[in-house]
Amino acid sequence: MASIIADIGQVNNRLVVTRIRVRDPGLRTKDGMGVGSTYRELRSRCSIDRVGPGEGAFFARADALGISAAQATQAGAEQP
Repeated sequence: MASIIADIGQVNNRLVVTRIRVRDPGLRTKDGMGVGSTYRELRSRCSIDRVGPGEGAFFARADALGISAAQATQAGAEQP
């Protein structure tokens, strides 16, 4: 399985990266965020503007960073 997947799409007649998906839990931001981080950890590191169904069973959007984080939910998993 690929560690990083870049989706390419057309925007204003140009091909651009429209989304980057990270699947390798070993890849982390400088703050330690990555695959396997909890919603609580994400919320403690940045302002969350929206939450709800979307890219996965649950997603959180941080507009200031221009990112959304998808999280599969499990029975008993933390929800906002």
